[in-house]
This record gives sequence, C-alpha cells and structure tokens, in this order.
Amino acid sequence: MKVLVVDDDRVARETLIHILESVDRFDVIAWAKNGEDAIESLAAFAGGFDLIITDINMPIMGGLQLIKEVRANYNSCQKFIVVSGGLSQKDRGVLAEFDLSGHILAKPYNIDRLIVMIDKVLSELNYLA
Repeated sequence: MKVLVVDDDRVARETLIHILESVDRFDVIAWAKNGEDAIESLAAFAGGFDLIITDINMPIMGGLQLIKEVRANYNSCQKFIVVSGGLSQKDRGVLAEFDLSGHILAKPYNIDRLIVMIDKVLSELNYLA
C-alpha cells in the first residue's frame, strides 16, 4: 500500500511517518509539506497513492483544497484520512460532501486511534480480509 502524508508541521509529519513505518503495512511512504507539493507528488508518482493522510490548515494549499483537486482531477474515489487540530462547521460540511466525515482524526491523536482509522480505510480498499 502506498501512502502520502501531507502536513506543514515537520514534527507532526515526521512523527506520523515514523508511526506508519512501524505498522509495516505500507510499501511506499511519501510526504509533502502542503497541498501544492502533494499535487506535484501525485503527478510524479506513477499509479498514485492508496491513501492520503492530510492536515487541513496549511499554507499555500490547505487540505480541503487538496481533497477537491484530487477528487476532481486525479481520482474521484481517492481515500483520505484528515488530521486537524480543529475544524469549523463549514470544514466539516465540506468533508461530509466528500464522504469523509468518518475519516477525521483530531490532533493530538493517539497511535491506537490512528491504527483503527487506517484499518478502516484499508478494509474499504479490501486490503484486509
């Protein structure tokens, strides 16, 4: 499974990558520091990513715009996990429109909750029996 981690906070991004590496379910773990860099990674990475884990509040291009761009121009069925320190009702409404209400993980999150969320997405992708 290939995952792209998108977060402008270097410590949060590196911590998440370290957790994902320890889970041993991912063939490729790539990262980007904002939505614009993530779009470049999608364009450059043949076959795309099975999962994108993104923060919402980032400079240049935030997570909501990233989700809109990916769903409109790359993969309308792309799986996301959204991590955020706080979401407005408007943000929650946009995520609901993309059927991502059940894929939101509040920061700070614990490892067990992250693993449960990843397993949920993997099962949706039929990676788990």
